[in-house]
Amino acid sequence: MKSSIKIKNIENEPYAYFQNGAELKSWNKANEVSYNQQLRQKAKVKFYQNAFDFLYSHSIAGDYFEFGCHKVRTFRMALTEARKKNFNDMNFLAFDSFEGSPDYGNQNKEHNDIYTPGGLSTSEKTFLKTIKEHGLFIDKIKTFKGFYKDSLNIENKQKLLNDNHKISLVTMDCSFYSSFVCAFDFIEDFLQEGSIIYIDDYRVTYKGNPEKGVPLSFKEFKEKSIFKYEAFLNVGWFGKSYIVYK
Repeated sequence: MKSSIKIKNIENEPYAYFQNGAELKSWNKANEVSYNQQLRQKAKVKFYQNAFDFLYSHSIAGDYFEFGCHKVRTFRMALTEARKKNFNDMNFLAFDSFEGSPDYGNQNKEHNDIYTPGGLSTSEKTFLKTIKEHGLFIDKIKTFKGFYKDSLNIENKQKLLNDNHKISLVTMDCSFYSSFVCAFDFIEDFLQEGSIIYIDDYRVTYKGNPEKGVPLSFKEFKEKSIFKYEAFLNVGWFGKSYIVYK
């Protein structure tokens, strides 16, 4: 059974067509997973279309940073929208362990019943192969391999600052509170007015509690940041985004 998402209008009650019991009789786990992913990925595509249109409309020059690149989905979305806007000077930076999720044990503030050590793993080789097959901005892409406590160091930050990198859009898909803390600390010096921060995991853990996990890491970051953050677009039920300003 196909699980593609289609919304069809009809003339009479209930004015929108949706599948009934007979049509869903053979609906199985594979259909469920496919359906859920289509909902979520379509929401993300729509976000990138609008985010890049905002950057285009306000002439915000800068680069694309992504923290957490599993499956290379959002990274490819960003490459595609950048090409459609002819952002030919944009660089694309991928920060990932390329070995899956870290092992934070049972530390407070982590949510380990969802994410397991080594899970959500896409190797650097697979990442680069997928990017090459996508065929956009291949010579403008740079990977930073390693767990964030190691790779998001002062040396890497200074090299990027010396090369005048600034963020136009950053995608934060780090899963863990501690990983988000490292990533937020790293990006502060690359932000500018008009930068967009997309937090993919905002409502994924703790039943959406804004005082725990990922939302807590962002709250703590905002409290010490030199910038202010205006709510921008919600991304499905799971993600939120913000515009940076002074």
